[in-house]
Amino acid sequence: VRVAVGESGAAVVTLLRATAPCGASAHALRPGALLRAVEALLADESVHSVVLDLSSRESLYLADHATLAAAVKEVREGTGAAREQAAPPQRAASLLSAEAALAARWAALCEAKLVVAVLGDVVGSAGVALALPCTYRVAARSTVCQVADVTLGLPVRMGFASHAVKQMGAHWALYLALTALPLPLRPASDNTAGEAAPAD
Repeated sequence: VRVAVGESGAAVVTLLRATAPCGASAHALRPGALLRAVEALLADESVHSVVLDLSSRESLYLADHATLAAAVKEVREGTGAAREQAAPPQRAASLLSAEAALAARWAALCEAKLVVAVLGDVVGSAGVALALPCTYRVAARSTVCQVADVTLGLPVRMGFASHAVKQMGAHWALYLALTALPLPLRPASDNTAGEAAPAD
């Protein structure tokens, strides 16, 4: 997690991929680091607004199509690190607890300060879960939501289901989680006659 606070009181938060090892683990969320950053931002009275940058090529959440395609190819062909081993029950329970704590504190930050999510070309499951509670979300007309976690050997986590069902509807949430195919996030005014699209 990289946090840069400007003199104007605006902070920019970027979630970075691990440089090593490669493979699926490089794209897994470490909730502890982000939780510490969120707590610091909540406590800092000089910070009045936060920008969550999910558009950087360094982003944990594979913000562009080329990076996503390369990561999926690496995992499928086994050219990166070994595939993830199943976490023991104690570790899995600890991770779920940490993510629940992060979700609660992230929601508190979004209520206490102006939080803007800047989306990249591709928004994954954790990106959706973090972006939807924000005050504003900025995206290009070409931006797509693509939950590629399963194809990377990662679980769909970070509250994706609850946020996606509320904002997009159960049909689209299930479509994204099961197919790993891209879904355009275009305004409703752009839809052609008879074509369904997720809300917001």
